[in-house]
Amino acid sequence: MKNITRNKFVASFVLLLTLTLLLLPACTSASTPPAPTLKILAPSATLYAPGNVTVTVEVTNFNIVDKQGQTNVAGEGHLHYYLDVDAPTTPGQPAIPTSGVWAHVASTSYTFTNVTSGQHKISVELVNNDHTPLSPPVVATINVLIIPEIGPPNVVIATPTAGESLPAGNVTVSVQVTNFNVVDKQGQANVSHEGHIHYYLDVEAPTTAGQPAIPASGVWAHVATTSYTFTNVTPGTHFVEVELVNNDHTPLSPPVVAKVTFTVTGTGSPPAAPTLSITAPSAGTSLPAGDVGVAIQVTNFNVVDKQGQVNVAGEGHIHYYLDIDAPTAAGQPAIPPSGTWAHVAATNYTFTNVIAGNHFVSIELVNNDHTPLNPPVVAKVNFSVTAPSAAPVTINLTAQNFAFNMNLITVKAGASITINFNNMDSGILHNFALFNDSSATPPAIFQGQLVTGPATATYTFTAPTKVGTYFFRCDIHPTMMTGIFIVQ
Repeated sequence: MKNITRNKFVASFVLLLTLTLLLLPACTSASTPPAPTLKILAPSATLYAPGNVTVTVEVTNFNIVDKQGQTNVAGEGHLHYYLDVDAPTTPGQPAIPTSGVWAHVASTSYTFTNVTSGQHKISVELVNNDHTPLSPPVVATINVLIIPEIGPPNVVIATPTAGESLPAGNVTVSVQVTNFNVVDKQGQANVSHEGHIHYYLDVEAPTTAGQPAIPASGVWAHVATTSYTFTNVTPGTHFVEVELVNNDHTPLSPPVVAKVTFTVTGTGSPPAAPTLSITAPSAGTSLPAGDVGVAIQVTNFNVVDKQGQVNVAGEGHIHYYLDIDAPTAAGQPAIPPSGTWAHVAATNYTFTNVIAGNHFVSIELVNNDHTPLNPPVVAKVNFSVTAPSAAPVTINLTAQNFAFNMNLITVKAGASITINFNNMDSGILHNFALFNDSSATPPAIFQGQLVTGPATATYTFTAPTKVGTYFFRCDIHPTMMTGIFIVQ
């Protein structure tokens, strides 16, 4: 009897011990905390005024505390900001550079003062309380090009003139704009010295800071053109106000507004027919291979971005065609079955990478639904393109450890470019793509094929003919791998 009891006790003890050993890992093991991350939110890749540059970052999985010099605690610490200094990442050593401009703060923003124009590199690092790097280091870097201040934006009303007397009907307002790029990026992020224009008829331009310059009522328009036509203006005394605004429709700081008063008399005559003329390129001109900018003049027609909306007499947008005759079939969208063309609400458009040879452009005014006007309004000009005169340029560009070996490339306008691209990151896709600016709005000026490393590729294209600052990146890693492409 004692042996049976002893055996039952032993069996129970063994079972309990087994269950304890099985459950012990589940009770004692803990999940690995997520790794800290760091992302630079501001500034943008291009700034238009030397002076103060505020850096703003986003941090996750890391407590930012002001315990500098105290004992390290996992998952907490502060930030180091560096200007034109590589972030030190030696384990166990304070991330303090031997020289240069830097700061150590417990904040997700920091302002560098008196930053000069030119190319700069900003790095930010998460560090422990004793200033040493995390393990592994957590660093974010951005390259910034600061362009000298180009002067305050300004707008002047060219027509109508103050006190002018006009017949009833259509009143076309034309303006002259300086130090401000008129672009159709309505609703996008604001960029210094760019935006669009608000036109108001008998309405005071709203100028409240930070509030969209949209009146509660009245006649007004928001367009990316330097002219606008108000229709069916009745006899009497009127005024127009014109305001330069940001991409998000808010006033500039300070507001930029122009105003003129005029008189409308009589019943007026029927609206004049829309007209269209090409101002560039001129007929028979010879241009270098690459970008070909087309500019036009439009009268008696409001260029508006209402594509796909209901047609309104006297308004619409513009179709640009390269080496394609403009379609003019009544009631049919003026869309060719193939070829190079664009539909925009702007009086200029640039065709990229135009090769040497004889070419022509056709331009057509169209309704909101893309159909031709009645009768069609079309302009056409022939021109030629010659091979670039600039010396060919060969660039050896390497992608390694999710970074390019250079972040600044300078070439001559219209030069033939060859990029020997070497992707050294095993199993990772990289490429080189060139855009007009850091917004990387399609279409790209050039977009190289994706390459899986380790491998090489040769990219060839023609540099833009327009002198200026452009932006390049890897399409797969658009925030990590970027650079400035300067055309001289």
